[in-house]
Amino acid sequence: MDRTSQFIAMVQTALITKYACDPGDGSAPMTRPMWAIEHMEAAFHVAAAIPHDVTAREAAEAFIRWAFHAPLEEDDKTILQIILK
Repeated sequence: MDRTSQFIAMVQTALITKYACDPGDGSAPMTRPMWAIEHMEAAFHVAAAIPHDVTAREAAEAFIRWAFHAPLEEDDKTILQIILK
């Protein structure tokens, strides 16, 4: 499996896990799947821009922290500046 496919699979799995395990915020039932689609659209958009010296895992972890507004790690900032141009 190439790095881009690995990144997409990791992001998709993380999104499924997050939305399946998170108790939610009381939003309408269709809201969360729509958010997941938005996140996947962004993931597909940036997948081709992942630098060659960044692993699929590093990029996926940075992307998920960014997508859910979690505190970023120092390396995340560099990765995201590149892939989220």
